[in-house]
Amino acid sequence: DMAEETVIDLLEEEDRVFAPFPVGRLDKDTEGLLLLTNDGQLAHQLLSPKKHVPKTYFAVIDGEVTEEDIESFRHGIVLDDGYKTKPAELVILKSGLRSDVEVTITEGKFHQIKRMFRALGKRVVY
Repeated sequence: DMAEETVIDLLEEEDRVFAPFPVGRLDKDTEGLLLLTNDGQLAHQLLSPKKHVPKTYFAVIDGEVTEEDIESFRHGIVLDDGYKTKPAELVILKSGLRSDVEVTITEGKFHQIKRMFRALGKRVVY
């Protein structure tokens, strides 16, 4: 990325000789595990939606997450661009004015978790 610093920019020069690249991505305002590899086949196995590799995310939601939301995630959610997501697993860890959840998806669309909750009228705050 020419405009922003990337995770590769954080590596020491001696580690860059292996030409690593990230497997997937994290939004700037998120945190989590990001694998680096120089093995294209491994990256493909982990990222290809056809492989159905589950990816689990923790999020804090502004508002109460309900059983109805779990059902919506289970059936897939239509995003703002008309794309219907694949079914996802939503687990409520804590429900209230701020809800803690885990979401497991097998695809990785741009800002997918945030967009899924936005489609339900909720906002991801962490």
